[in-house]
This record gives sequence, structure tokens and C-alpha cells, in this order.
Amino acid sequence: MNNLKRIIILVVFFLGYAGSMIYKDMKRIEDTQKENPTVSSVRKEKGIPVYARTIRSEEFVKSTLISGFVKRDRTVKATVTPKVMKLLSTGLRASFEYGGKLYVGQIKNIAKSSSVLSGLFPVYVEFQNIPANIIDQLVVIKVDYQVIQNSVVLKRESVSLRKKKPFVFEINKENKLIKREIKIKDENDDYFLVDFGIQAGDRIVTSDLRYLKTNDFVYISNEQ
Repeated sequence: MNNLKRIIILVVFFLGYAGSMIYKDMKRIEDTQKENPTVSSVRKEKGIPVYARTIRSEEFVKSTLISGFVKRDRTVKATVTPKVMKLLSTGLRASFEYGGKLYVGQIKNIAKSSSVLSGLFPVYVEFQNIPANIIDQLVVIKVDYQVIQNSVVLKRESVSLRKKKPFVFEINKENKLIKREIKIKDENDDYFLVDFGIQAGDRIVTSDLRYLKTNDFVYISNEQ
């Protein structure tokens, strides 16, 4: 009798084990028959991921850097070359960062003649509310010598300069790309001032343009 029980238990165990193995094998076959998502299939469904930005009217600024020591009367005396001096005039906005804070002032005076020894022109910049710990410190000042209001301004990386014909990719309402050739009127270290070809309210791609083309279907993964 005991032997019969042992045989029954072994048979039940074997059938359970065999059943679980058959189930796992069928599951594996089922999973392999499913279509695994690929980069091309995802792009076909959702589009190519891009960063985008809606153009707004902004100010375009050109600036230059000068340096000098902060005096006890909270002014900074800098000396500049004749080339830089031609860019400057009294009243221009000036700013510098120190200790994580921004201090804003303006050019108060520009010498009419240069130093006989150095050939440089003294420039005096006035600041307000400078703390005592900055006195006698050397600071680098940014002077905005040209400001154009209500401009179309694009970051340099959002413009392609291939074949010397600058263009951007506009994203239309169907999330498809339209190539827009633009005319650059001016530039600084970070931005282009656009004369025509794109306008405020247009949405453009700001990420890598190299592998994009007209009519590509895109989705915006980040809007700036």
C-alpha cells in the first residue's frame, strides 16, 4: 500500500513538473512571436523626437568685455583699446557677477585722449549698492553697446549653415518639418539676428538638424 502511495505521489509530481515546463515553453514561443518594438516602428508611430521653441519678439544684444578694479566710490576704472573705445558711449548698461550676484551700472565717463604710455583709453563705470567686500577687487564687466528691440533672435545651434545657406526647420500643425531659409542680419557669440524667413509665433526645431529633412514627422520631447 505504501509503495502505491509513493508511486501516485511521484506520478503527480512528474505530471506537475512536465505541465509547468510545457507551459513555460508555450509562453516562450508566444513571446517570440510578438513583434518587438524597434526604433523605426516607434518613429513611424510617434515621430522623430526633437527639441522645439516658439519664436518670440526679443531684444538682440551685442556686448564687449572690459575689466578694472572697484574703487572706494563704487566706480570701476577700466582701460580699453581704441577699437573697443569706438563701441562705447556714456550711459551704456554695464554689469558684472560676483559671488553669484549680478551688479548693474552704467558707463559714466570716457576719456577723450589715450594714455601716452599705453595707448589705452580710461573708461569709468558707475555701480550702485556694491558691498564693501568687493572694493579693490578685479571685476570683468559686460557692456551692452547695441540693443535692438522686438527682434527675431535664434540660438546659433538651431540654425544650419550648410552650403552657406542658413536655414531652420519649422514644425507645422501636423508636426511635419518645413525647411525655411533665413537671412541673418547680425550675430553675437550666442545668437543670430534674423532679417526675414521666420517670424514670431513660428515653432522651430532647436535640437540637432543634421539628420532631419523636409516632411519628416516629429514629436516634441522638450519645448523651450
